[in-house]
Amino acid sequence: MQELVGGLDLSANGAASETLKKMLSNAEYWLSFDVANFETLLAKSPSPLRELGVAIALRFSERVNGELSSDDIRRARDELLEELTQEVRTGIAEGLGVLERAVSVRDRIPELEADGFVSYAPTSGLSVHALRAMGKSIITIEGRGDDAKVSVEIGEPLALTATDERGRPLPPPEIDSRIGAPMLVKDDAEANRRSVVFLVPGEYVLRVPGRASGARKVVAT
Repeated sequence: MQELVGGLDLSANGAASETLKKMLSNAEYWLSFDVANFETLLAKSPSPLRELGVAIALRFSERVNGELSSDDIRRARDELLEELTQEVRTGIAEGLGVLERAVSVRDRIPELEADGFVSYAPTSGLSVHALRAMGKSIITIEGRGDDAKVSVEIGEPLALTATDERGRPLPPPEIDSRIGAPMLVKDDAEANRRSVVFLVPGEYVLRVPGRASGARKVVAT
């Protein structure tokens, strides 16, 4: 998802400074062995944000668990941005901003859990057979327009509801991540509403089990 780094192709020759290219090459080397060496935030983030985050962790982090910190990102910003061209600097700055927000919400997980959020576990309703049913769902994302695809900043709670074509309430949407990214949810059974907080940048799909159409996409940045 190059949009997470301002549309940059970080693998292109000349796209970055020698320092950054060496950092990214080192990150790709380590990732080729075992992505599990790094924390979930980095392991589950889409490329090239994953490589950028791992590169920063390898160069600037003093932690032994492959975890990224706000201080690591700050040091990377101070050292890297000055030597980049304007085009590359803008994209890397965007990527650092996404990582910074993701680290911030990761550190707030205990606070969110104290507020009633729990780890999301998808149900069997998202199976291929369940999605072959007829009918359409109308998924409403609180505070967002009717566009099929919307963007949200990491850590911003989104309230999700769904109805059928006649406006009758449906169960809250299920959330699909192709890479199994973790997220937190808080359900209000009486209102058929689900609030979700995304913990990892990337693209997510909202669906109502038993409905063949009406899915919506959310990009968390």
